[in-house]
Amino acid sequence: MAAGTFRRNLGGFDHHSVTMMRFLSILIGAVLLTSCYKDEVDLAGMTNNPFDRDYDGPARFTLIGTYVETVDLGPGQSEQQVIEFEVHEEHFLQPTSYFVHVTEQGTGITELLPSQAGSDRLKYYRISPPAFGVPICIELRLSNKGSNAGAETICATL
Repeated sequence: MAAGTFRRNLGGFDHHSVTMMRFLSILIGAVLLTSCYKDEVDLAGMTNNPFDRDYDGPARFTLIGTYVETVDLGPGQSEQQVIEFEVHEEHFLQPTSYFVHVTEQGTGITELLPSQAGSDRLKYYRISPPAFGVPICIELRLSNKGSNAGAETICATL
């Protein structure tokens, strides 16, 4: 049996193998190109995530109130001013754990408050003595995975 006859009997690979390789190359190239296509992202319009610095939506925090609370310090007790506020978790794009980075204006004292499971209310306990009749303002930032969102300020007066 001649070599050419053998090849023809196996489907004619001599004639179609080059064409088949070209077709497969074009097909693979097309699949790769279309799988890499992505819509353009409008970064300027992405301001709806409360954890972003450029968030442009409803307030993330609301003051609930301020009051004096007696705190047990072990050997004694102390009166501390508490500023209680609500975190508007309903604005989050998905449920997530978070911290609130608190900076007391005027003193520069900072604290990182963890979110409380089942509650959207947090309390900031001032280290300084209660300030009656004086507005105390705190800067609040949502914090998640090591990055801080833009700040909002709330003020409370005893």
